[in-house]
Amino acid sequence: VPTSARFGDGIQTLIKTLDEVATGQWECKPFRMKSLPPAIENSIDELVKSLESLFPDLPNARWLALRLLEGDRRIEEAIRSGEIANLLHKGEELSA
Repeated sequence: VPTSARFGDGIQTLIKTLDEVATGQWECKPFRMKSLPPAIENSIDELVKSLESLFPDLPNARWLALRLLEGDRRIEEAIRSGEIANLLHKGEELSA
């Protein structure tokens, strides 16, 4: 939805669209690749194994692996700093 917060353009359309998505009136249909090249799949698999060995309860290792391959510095820092592990522990505390 095209918007400009500075000029207030499209804000009402954005809010309406968000409501439609949230209530299921409008269904998102993101593009999904059917398959990735073998070299990329191998890299993802290797990263997933490493991430799962570091964080055994990680529910989204593939997503993190993809973010790392894309060069997401924020994810890299979250792993290095231990923030990912802290989030996992907080999730465990909340579900207990």
